[in-house]
Amino acid sequence: AKITVSEPSHVLKISSEVEKLPSVDSIKENDIKFYRRYLIDKKIIPCTLCRAAGEIIKTDFDVDLVLKAEKVGAVSSDLISDPKIIGFDIETKCKGGFPNALQDPIIMVSFFGKNFRKVVTWKRFSDAPEYVMFVDGELELIEEFKKTIKKLRPDILVGYNSDSFDIKFIKERANKYDIILDLGVDKSELESKGFNKIKGIVHIDIFKFIRNFLTLRTDFYDLNSVAKELIGEGKYLDIKLNKINELWGVGLKQDLINLVEYNLKDSKLAYNLCVNLLPTQLQLVKLIGLPLADINRMTYGILVEWFLINNAYRFNQIVPRYPKYKQIIERIKYTYSGGFVIKPKPGLYKDICVFDFKSFWPSIIASHNIDPATSNCNCCKFKGGHKVSEETWFCSKEKGFIPKLVKDLIDRRYRVKKILSETSASDSAQMELKARQYAIKTITNSIYGYMAYANSRWYNPECSKAITSIGKKYIQDVIKEAEKFGFKILYADTDSIFFLQGEKNKEEVMRFLKIINSILPSPMELELEGFFPAGLFLEKKAEGGGAKKRYALLDETGNISVKGLEAVRGDWSNIAREAQRAVIEIILKKNNVKAAINYVQGLVKTVKEHRVPVSEFVISKRLTKKLSDYSATSPHVAAAKLAENKNIIMRKGSLVNYVVGEGSGKISDRVILAEDAKKEDYDADYYIDNQIIRAVYKIFEIFDYPKEKIKEGQTTLEGFK
Repeated sequence: AKITVSEPSHVLKISSEVEKLPSVDSIKENDIKFYRRYLIDKKIIPCTLCRAAGEIIKTDFDVDLVLKAEKVGAVSSDLISDPKIIGFDIETKCKGGFPNALQDPIIMVSFFGKNFRKVVTWKRFSDAPEYVMFVDGELELIEEFKKTIKKLRPDILVGYNSDSFDIKFIKERANKYDIILDLGVDKSELESKGFNKIKGIVHIDIFKFIRNFLTLRTDFYDLNSVAKELIGEGKYLDIKLNKINELWGVGLKQDLINLVEYNLKDSKLAYNLCVNLLPTQLQLVKLIGLPLADINRMTYGILVEWFLINNAYRFNQIVPRYPKYKQIIERIKYTYSGGFVIKPKPGLYKDICVFDFKSFWPSIIASHNIDPATSNCNCCKFKGGHKVSEETWFCSKEKGFIPKLVKDLIDRRYRVKKILSETSASDSAQMELKARQYAIKTITNSIYGYMAYANSRWYNPECSKAITSIGKKYIQDVIKEAEKFGFKILYADTDSIFFLQGEKNKEEVMRFLKIINSILPSPMELELEGFFPAGLFLEKKAEGGGAKKRYALLDETGNISVKGLEAVRGDWSNIAREAQRAVIEIILKKNNVKAAINYVQGLVKTVKEHRVPVSEFVISKRLTKKLSDYSATSPHVAAAKLAENKNIIMRKGSLVNYVVGEGSGKISDRVILAEDAKKEDYDADYYIDNQIIRAVYKIFEIFDYPKEKIKEGQTTLEGFK
């Protein structure tokens, strides 16, 4: 029987009634949103060329042509090229510590695009830049915001944290004046249900994509920190929210010019971040088949889910239902052991070679046919099958849906990587190829975790457990073969193995690699990550033996990579991080521990003499809950309370910047807000003992040089182990 409905909302009503029938076990695919179902059924990929046939109708829509479509279909898989992108940003007055849309007006709005820049404000001043437009007040500013978007008709409107702040603030202020934000090309109003949507214009909050998908060196995802790392440029000036209010209130010409430049630069940064990341987002659109606005706001788990859903029809797969709340709660309780780890002995080592399994977890899924549907099949119960244990095996006769997709992704990534290696660095195709490679890698490497994800439609923790078990076996087998070959194991962690090269030359290392790869099942492959002339492995606090992911490696080009140390953490002062970086560099590059000691002693001396800028002593930490919910007053909580006393609103997620000042008693009683601290204020003894020495003493302990002697200059040093 077939039931046809006139409205998408009727599907849920009818399916709930059908599910009550005694003959019905369960309902599938009724929880897929209609517009997404439409794209899947029509095989339409957003941001690619489509063909529509139908009757041309007259409307007042802000478009060139409107069709009452009878037929819609894909024409090409080529992605849109050179879309029109406009970055935007607002500035507001701020009576409290954080702008409140119920009371604080918008004072500026800026736009930035290719060959376009504009700032609208309602406080006039002389000698304004040519791109500044003056209006009579906030009402006119919001109206101009509307007019500008309607006139520009961008393909993409991008902001930074615009979902949570800019758009919501504009909408709230527009409501105050009964202004309808009919920004859609069909004259429809801005939608703020779920996330902010404008029909016919893709609104991107680039912050969300960066926060969900990019691993950055910075711990702080404010616009300034992110832009500096990703595109090499930061804000125009470092102006705090309360300072904006002051500058606007006084109204000096140069201050207002600075505010205008500051506002415009934020729009420019949002624009440039979007231009930089759009190729990757578009490749994810092509891979997953969902609109750009959706992709921009998804997490890893949801990306994988929709990749599987979008491909299910190709393999005649019925999509499982999204789990109910009780199921999710039960699933969260399930745990299993992680990857295989051999901890290193703390020390300084030379001539290290590092191997990585290429696409480790995905290649195990593909080579062992791991899929909820192939688990413990009857056809392989007594003979054949990919056996994991006496209780667990996977079919060897029929490939599963997920392994097929994973194998295809691995092959595609390999092809893209090969084309990329053969493409000139100056070729314009480089950017697209790198974006495609990253998109494929993102999905491929997330599928393993998705099967153990509590919210997964294809949830099967036994599959994830089997993958981990098989992974441990391969790592252990490679280590055994390496030891037979004459390598000494230094460290192993999940899919990586560190060997001491010893007397082996590079040719012998590559010969070993070739032997291993001839044994591994396709598509599994062991890769050489690189040769490292020196490496420093540290001991974890309160643990014996070397630490998992707490090391520094010097590569053959002189670059140093650091894992798990204070040098890459954001909750230490810059003076501590720089001290650790310098010590590691001296030891790895010069093999001179005494020189590293001398460096620390010299730094201690300058700190004691207050010859270091106070900015080097700022400690930054976020509030993880509301200030009122803290029972203990730790230093950053005390600093947050000081900020509140200055009418700066502190809430969950707020970044607190402070310096520990001189004096006696609790640290929390001596904190000073970073913006108020002077060079003579910092407590030299605190920073020497609790920051600098703490950041480096574990390194010197390796050479039998204890913490208490670092400042004294007594050395009992050894070279490389």
